[in-house]
Amino acid sequence: MITTERIQTAPAARHDLPPSQLSLFAPVPDAFYQAYGKNPEDADFQHRARLYNLYHLLNHFNLFGGGYLGAVSDSTNALLRY
Repeated sequence: MITTERIQTAPAARHDLPPSQLSLFAPVPDAFYQAYGKNPEDADFQHRARLYNLYHLLNHFNLFGGGYLGAVSDSTNALLRY
């Protein structure tokens, strides 16, 4: 069957996300990170998490528009200050 209907997919969907990506949309308890042997208070961990999440924020900004602009701007500024 051929259709002209638009279909949107999530090309980055995966089952093995690193712990730093899990907090993109909601906070994750510190106990979770400790179970992985990670310290979410570590500056390097926070930098990597921002860098990983920036890709997804940019993707959402591209797909859904201006509602993500503030988050993209905040993340970019924080990365540039590191």
